[in-house]
Amino acid sequence: MAKKSIHTDRQTGKTSSSSKKKKKKLVISHIVKPEKMSLEEWQVKLRQQVSKTEHFTICSVDD
Repeated sequence: MAKKSIHTDRQTGKTSSSSKKKKKKLVISHIVKPEKMSLEEWQVKLRQQVSKTEHFTICSVDD
């Protein structure tokens, strides 16, 4: 079992752990479907990926 070393930043008072792992952002290609993914899974992941980067404005067109 690995021990975590915790450090406190004296200026901000925030604690940080040196054993934290950074999460890599998984970027899915919109050109080539990954072999391990079904077509439906790939489409869902692509739409989620685009929705995180794009900003959409929704407004009513009815008066």
